[in-house]
Amino acid sequence: MQKAGCNLDRASTKKKIVTANGTIDVPIVTVPWFNCLGIKRKNYLVAGLDLPASSFVDGLLGIEFLREVGAIIDVAKAEIKVENQNQ
Repeated sequence: MQKAGCNLDRASTKKKIVTANGTIDVPIVTVPWFNCLGIKRKNYLVAGLDLPASSFVDGLLGIEFLREVGAIIDVAKAEIKVENQNQ
């Protein structure tokens, strides 16, 4: 999260999330900006969780973001389409 400009130690809020290994408390922080699926967001609240380097991903999309942009996930085609591109 430090690469994204966030300090997890300064998080004012935490949220419980369920993972494959059980329930954990995750800090909620504001990222200065991010660009995903062609949509740029500034000062966006995210769950700040450091992923292991071996995971080969830069982050995980939350259901709130996917719902907000009207994402349609086609598993058979391995595609994500966005309906609300201008939000």
